[in-house]
Amino acid sequence: MMLLDSDFRTKVVSPPRQGLIDYDTPVTLLGSCFSDNIGLRMTERWFDVMSNPFGPLYNPASISMWIKRLASGAEFSSDELFYAGGRYGCYWCHTALSRSDKKAMLNELNDKFEYARDHLLRSKLVILTLGTAYVYSLVEGGAVVANCHKMPASTFTRRKLNVNEISSVLIDAMAHLRAVVSHDVEFMFTVSPIRHLSDGFHGNQLSKASLLLAIDDIMAQDKSVTYFPAFEIMMDDLRDYRFYDRDMSHPSSLAADYIYDNFSNAYMSDTVRETACQCYKITKRASHRHMTDDLDVIKKFNDETIRQGLQLVDKYPKLAVTANKILKIQ
Repeated sequence: MMLLDSDFRTKVVSPPRQGLIDYDTPVTLLGSCFSDNIGLRMTERWFDVMSNPFGPLYNPASISMWIKRLASGAEFSSDELFYAGGRYGCYWCHTALSRSDKKAMLNELNDKFEYARDHLLRSKLVILTLGTAYVYSLVEGGAVVANCHKMPASTFTRRKLNVNEISSVLIDAMAHLRAVVSHDVEFMFTVSPIRHLSDGFHGNQLSKASLLLAIDDIMAQDKSVTYFPAFEIMMDDLRDYRFYDRDMSHPSSLAADYIYDNFSNAYMSDTVRETACQCYKITKRASHRHMTDDLDVIKKFNDETIRQGLQLVDKYPKLAVTANKILKIQ
């Protein structure tokens, strides 16, 4: 008779590469909104991180397009914007970046582009989270869009990329970035645990399987590529609906915390994790909601928060840029 493990669960542990991420490692995260979950937790701990500057990118073709575009430096032009519902939008960006003024939107996009390009070209690690193998392409011109902006279905055609297409576009993007930077850039892939149930249960599984097979193909061709098993942690470790949000598709905040802990344990040293813990405590202080109107009490608390932050920066100067944003120091 086989005895059951006392935990009554199967734990998924990522193969460790401690030291891959530290406070000397600028990181870019692109992909599914799961990238934002990891990116937020890294930002709260004062890592030098950029996550999805133009909104979530769910499919590999859009991720590839953005890496190549940022690497090439091709800024936005006005003919890339469309007008609908009283606002200008761009199919390569999220709807949150839509604006009512065309010139203002174009300026904002190009300012964001300049920031994103600078960060990507500084990055030593690029983490790509693949969400779905399905893509929507414009009927007119055939370009794959990152976001449909709730435009009529007749605007697009929809299909599923095959494994070879996925691996090919991503390998091409990796080569483009490496060709324009003077330092080594490492790539990490992960598959988003978010379930795309609009594809149907079977369609979602086929999509995730295509992504996993494509990553396996990429890793066979490039031994430096790392894979983080976020999908497997959610499916095989946290396999309970209590770890999902109310939509039953997105991981809950608790699940995202658990996955992030697995991530940090695998890729960060004990010293870096301890520093990150100190940074996070100060971040929580900085976001504290005061339950008093006494301005002297509030000022005393805020001044102490800044003092603690600056004390940590004195010890670890490389924390300064992110610390200033968290502490709102000009």
